[in-house]
Amino acid sequence: MKKGFKIRWVSWLIIASGIFLSLMMKPQSVSASAETPQKTFMVYYRAWRDQAMHGVNTTILDPNPQSMLDLPYGIDIINVFSYVPAGQEAKAQPFFDKLKTVYAPEMHRRGAKLVRALDYGLMVDGLIQQYGKNPTASEIDEYVQTLIYELSGQWGLDGIDIDMEQYPDAEKVALSDRIIQTMGQYLGPKAGKWHLIDL
Repeated sequence: MKKGFKIRWVSWLIIASGIFLSLMMKPQSVSASAETPQKTFMVYYRAWRDQAMHGVNTTILDPNPQSMLDLPYGIDIINVFSYVPAGQEAKAQPFFDKLKTVYAPEMHRRGAKLVRALDYGLMVDGLIQQYGKNPTASEIDEYVQTLIYELSGQWGLDGIDIDMEQYPDAEKVALSDRIIQTMGQYLGPKAGKWHLIDL
């Protein structure tokens, strides 16, 4: 009985000492940590798998069950990722009609921005094909305005995602610099609109 009493007494003494020491210590100030900025969440939406675009850029015969409206809330940027092979434009048109009249307005209502992908190589080569290797500033401006309209503007989207994934030579870099600088007049911070570069 004495042994059990001693163990309890020692246990209580340890607990009381711990409480006493914690009360005697100087209080420590706690400062708030710097607020973590909210990260931007972007998704690539494969347009050729949307229910409004069947049989485009795929050999899958099953109907496409998904709709852009199935995307969850909270997405900041939706990259409308869509390659339409030559000859399949008519099959793709229902999707783009729905993009303009249904999807883009609803995604904007949810607070999302929508962009279209632009292949870097096609961007530069398209300029060369149209105006040669030494285009004037006004030719680049005309080319850029057409790109923006065809990829983004006519569908009510917010910008363009330049899909780099290449190792261009110095000549192409010089041309792309001019294209992107001109594009910055219409898209990006100076224009108050979106413009992304995917490296």
